[in-house]
Amino acid sequence: MLVHIDGRYGLKEKVGSGSYGEVYCASNLVYGCDVAVKIEPESIDHSVLKHEHHVLCQLDGITGIPRVHWFGYEARHNALILDCLGPSLEDVFNSCCCSFSLSTIALIMDQLICRLQHIHTHNFIHRDLKPRNVLIGVGNNAHIIYLINFSLSKQYRDPNTHIHVMPRHTTSFIGTPAFASINSHLGLELGRHNDLKSLVYLLIYLVHGCLPWLDHEITTDNTVLNMKLNMDELCHDLPCEFCHILNYLHGLAFHAKPDYNYLQALVQKVHPSSSKAEAALLDWLPKIKSETTVLHQPDETRAVSRSVETHLQL
Repeated sequence: MLVHIDGRYGLKEKVGSGSYGEVYCASNLVYGCDVAVKIEPESIDHSVLKHEHHVLCQLDGITGIPRVHWFGYEARHNALILDCLGPSLEDVFNSCCCSFSLSTIALIMDQLICRLQHIHTHNFIHRDLKPRNVLIGVGNNAHIIYLINFSLSKQYRDPNTHIHVMPRHTTSFIGTPAFASINSHLGLELGRHNDLKSLVYLLIYLVHGCLPWLDHEITTDNTVLNMKLNMDELCHDLPCEFCHILNYLHGLAFHAKPDYNYLQALVQKVHPSSSKAEAALLDWLPKIKSETTVLHQPDETRAVSRSVETHLQL
């Protein structure tokens, strides 16, 4: 049984488990700070942690992306040690009775558009944007929104030539049904615009407190797909700027570079004060406990409130 990793990190409590392995809170025995540890058996055929480590190394230094402290082999396990951050957006949303102010929503959207822009600039797409994969910073970074869990991320273009992958049919569904783009449901290759479409579904979720397809009676992928294709229904009761975002992304070609500045400008029109992080974060700052929570708590160990994962298994 693992107790220490690399002689510097002492495992504490287990906080979750996933299809790849387990997640622990650990203490850096040298500096006394907490870190998050993701562990998988070394015998696994395709190492999820090795892939995530590779992606995070390419994204090192980007604001709102967790730092890697160490990756390696310990007692027949692969281990990835990361920043310890605050609660997930899902947890914070639930603590606020599934209701955020428009200023808070605009701030979240503005920061996540920025995160995706930087990830895309570094030749990767995330492919699994959802509230559980968005975390809040702690301490002096409580105004920073973090994007986590890059296990499904993929390089969408050659880093040297910038030649884009070609559209094609894939063999499996990618992402989480509630927030996956239409291309995922159709079994098509994903591109930059698909990350942004998932972000729009997250936006609708935060505005309304739910999504149209999060109904216990909905049990088929085709039903979800048809509802996502219904633009009029999706735009119902949304601020017009958010509808413009959805329409813009719907018409974006597979290879086209999204206009991130245009998207951010639309978001900021909804609530000009969203640029003031301290004001916008008042929705959740009083509700966050002083203790930090560990980064990357997998969905398998925690029920996702109102999430379609409990109804659809694709």
